[in-house]
Amino acid sequence: MKDFVKQIASKAALFYLPPLLVFVVGMYLTWCSIYYINAYHRFEKGTLFANDASLRVDKVKEAVLNHVAVISQFRNYFISANSIDHQEFSSFAAPILEKYPGIKRIEWIPRVLDHERPIYEAESPFTERDTSGKLSHANSRKEYFPIYYVEPMEWEQEVAGYDLGSDANLRKALFLIAKTGKNFAVPVVPMQTSKELKLKTPANTLSSELHIFAPIYLNQDEERESQFIETNEGPAIILVQGFVRVVLDVKQIVNSTLFPLYPRHIDISIEDLAANKPSSLVYYYSRQSSTPVPDIAQLYQDSKQMLYADIIHVLGRTWQITCISYDPVYSPHTRRHDWFVLSVGVGLTLSVCAYLCLLTHAYRKKLTRP
Repeated sequence: MKDFVKQIASKAALFYLPPLLVFVVGMYLTWCSIYYINAYHRFEKGTLFANDASLRVDKVKEAVLNHVAVISQFRNYFISANSIDHQEFSSFAAPILEKYPGIKRIEWIPRVLDHERPIYEAESPFTERDTSGKLSHANSRKEYFPIYYVEPMEWEQEVAGYDLGSDANLRKALFLIAKTGKNFAVPVVPMQTSKELKLKTPANTLSSELHIFAPIYLNQDEERESQFIETNEGPAIILVQGFVRVVLDVKQIVNSTLFPLYPRHIDISIEDLAANKPSSLVYYYSRQSSTPVPDIAQLYQDSKQMLYADIIHVLGRTWQITCISYDPVYSPHTRRHDWFVLSVGVGLTLSVCAYLCLLTHAYRKKLTRP
């Protein structure tokens, strides 16, 4: 009986082995087709996204560095001039502000000793922020760093006279900038969402200001280390004439740079790698997405969107510019395409298997016919 069963099984296996092999090979080829079609689409879409993203990143980098370079023009201008009045400052600043839309304002911040304060306050009284954050009359100090000239003029009433030296952290930063003698970008101001700014823009828009300082010395050739002394109030910047500050609107720079490009939906984020979270995010804007600002580090872990990143060095700060794809044009084909390929592959495989089975069945009948 066992021998008979084995004989029948071996004959059945012999007759139905071709359809079985066709089924295995057909399903394998179907799986390979799905895999390689997906891989090709991912490569094609990834290349398209990388090209578009790199174009945007390169343009943003170029725009930011061009705006940052303006500080050197003002520094050279102040060094070459013996004295500068408000009219000369305005005349020099006007064409620069017109050329660079991302410059929010340009300021001249002189170093003022206490006995010189009445002379400068004839223009604008010195102010500082109290513990509640409101502007008040500045307390008496040995030296002040008020905003004396500011362009455009519409900012004068709002910021003129504010003493940067009243902020301990900013005063320390000014001391370090003056000591190095280099143009320097301080950490961005705290970010505000469009909701906090009460703007009619998407709620997930974040924008920041970048403050760039250039020190101007009374004696450019003297050793800088000898120009500072320590006082009870902290370091005193004794031989610095003042500082030029350029305030950049990061949002305006990015938007004006990317506006002419084809409006594919690529979100842009800029992070300050040297800053502590959550203040490390300098800029983020999404044109279509209604979700809150994402955690960029989490996006890199999840890999749900295509990402493209590059580094830019901005006067002592290191920024990472990341492009995030949300546009369907960058998305590989959806699962319905996989199901279509699978259904076609399985249909063809089963059709061939059925045909082979019919041929096998007919052949067996022919063999068993007397």
